[in-house]
Amino acid sequence: MFDFVSSIRVFGSIAIGVLLILVNIPVFSVIIIHKRLRFVTFYLQRYRIRIIVNNRRFR
Repeated sequence: MFDFVSSIRVFGSIAIGVLLILVNIPVFSVIIIHKRLRFVTFYLQRYRIRIIVNNRRFR
């Protein structure tokens, strides 16, 4: 009986952990994608500023 109860507790805790991980994966992926998008937009803004500066030099 004691082994049965302890196994239920272990499997329950494992199931809760798996559920928490599955719930948190999309949140972490959104955070990572947001950071990448922010970095990409920053890089594009730098590149755009360089293009504007080069066009002004040519004019």
